[in-house]
Amino acid sequence: MLASYIIESHLGHGLDELSGRWLGLETITYESLCGKGAKQISFADVAIGQATEYAAQDADFALRLEARLRAQMDDKQLEMYEKWSFPSRRYCLKWNATACKSTAPNSPAKARNSARS
Repeated sequence: MLASYIIESHLGHGLDELSGRWLGLETITYESLCGKGAKQISFADVAIGQATEYAAQDADFALRLEARLRAQMDDKQLEMYEKWSFPSRRYCLKWNATACKSTAPNSPAKARNSARS
């Protein structure tokens, strides 16, 4: 998504939009799984098979997009992308690891949250 912003800052940068524009592929949307508004369900309540397909597709399309967008960048854009994307990846990996620990079935954080309910 950062690569998209560097190349075409005037357009949208969501995975659904980028997948359509750059890959010609339609994504499974969060809304199609969880609904919207008052009837929206938690992602935790989505059937595991559907959730797995959604997550796998997001990862697949993100990797495809990075390759496609990287190929479109000139040297200056590529330098900017690498300067900003690698530090943000480390942050995302750290954040996701923390989030995974706090939502694991037997995690202390989950136990604390359950006790508050």
